[in-house]
Amino acid sequence: MSTVRVVSPRRWTLRDTMAESRPLARTLMLFAGAIALLCTLDPRIPVACGIAVAALVPAVLVDLIERRLPNRLVAMAAILGGIASAITVVGGASISPTSAAVGAASMAGPLVIAHLVSPASMGFGDVKTALVLGAALGLVDPMLGLGALAVGSAGTAIVGGIARRRTVPFGPGLFCGSVAVNVLVVTDVVMVS
Repeated sequence: MSTVRVVSPRRWTLRDTMAESRPLARTLMLFAGAIALLCTLDPRIPVACGIAVAALVPAVLVDLIERRLPNRLVAMAAILGGIASAITVVGGASISPTSAAVGAASMAGPLVIAHLVSPASMGFGDVKTALVLGAALGLVDPMLGLGALAVGSAGTAIVGGIARRRTVPFGPGLFCGSVAVNVLVVTDVVMVS
């Protein structure tokens, strides 16, 4: 009788993600994270949105390496976004929790359905990441999550086609779609209320 050894998932640290990711991927994801933070210079993009999006860089880098989004890193981004939101509210600015919830649902809802229909094709880490990104984008406008999901899905499909792969990690697409939507808001291509 053979014994099956269960290997627990690696506990990634910020240092590990930076050291073990490919230089081009690391540079592109850090650049996109910096753009997410720079978008907060526009008064329509709350700082909490930029922080939550940019904080997902380590999780996205792990997704490129292992094809999974670690719970700890996704939770870290959610916590940092929540803390930034609380500080914003204490500072006197207005943030709508309802808009954040609608944003989270608009971006993660379709992914939950895809995960339930075919768990092998859509990981639950992608769903959790979409929740964080959708909530962050919901602080800007509740329906931006759908736009980010569309841009991220199209980008991921294009990368898969160019690389001639049937499966590619979806986290980077979700992340880049969210950054792209913020840029479209800042450049007045997409109008928000």
